[in-house]
Amino acid sequence: MSGADKLGYLIRALSRTKRKDYENYVVNAIWNRLAMDDVKPVTQQLVLWPDGRRSFVDLYFPQAMIGVECDEAYHQRQRERDREREITITDVLRQIRGEDYRALHVDVSGSYEQVERSIDDCVRRIRAEIERRRQANEFTPWTEAYVDYKEFYKTRDAVSVADDVGFPRIADAVNTLCGSEYKRFQESWFVPSVMRQWYGDRYRSLVPEARHRREGRGKRLEQPAVR
Repeated sequence: MSGADKLGYLIRALSRTKRKDYENYVVNAIWNRLAMDDVKPVTQQLVLWPDGRRSFVDLYFPQAMIGVECDEAYHQRQRERDREREITITDVLRQIRGEDYRALHVDVSGSYEQVERSIDDCVRRIRAEIERRRQANEFTPWTEAYVDYKEFYKTRDAVSVADDVGFPRIADAVNTLCGSEYKRFQESWFVPSVMRQWYGDRYRSLVPEARHRREGRGKRLEQPAVR
């Protein structure tokens, strides 16, 4: 991976929270203090709940299965809701990755000194988990900022959200998964051409939660997408 690719990814990832002052400070402080170029930071990681609701993890390190949440003062008034949210995120990610997820919190409602100590503690915990995985040969270095989805799925017959490979457009996802040749696609669902002759427009597959399977050029989705 070129330095330009990684730089571009980091600029986009670390600027997603620019309108949230506290979160932006915490996310950038943790990433810079961690100082590990082979560790991938994911900001605003989307997690879809089984009932259709969604949550975003402020800062997520998939190689360590650790997330960091920036807790502003209002979180103290919704502790039960936050607890339910964290339990659901943990369950969803465990089903996808097959291992436990751990959430770390930085309470930004305290003093500057308290916030700094909390940030340093998060960095220490993340670094310790990464080093543990390195020693156990369970760590895969971050080497590709952007994976070529066409090459990645060329020799695979299944697609899983655990692949952590995204598609630029809905049309690209549909074409890759179902072997179709759409030029553009703006709906959140589609009618696979192979099914249209029998079912007309009544057979629909949703994106990104498509569960459609076809033989030949198409792919099989193992799980609904969570990203």
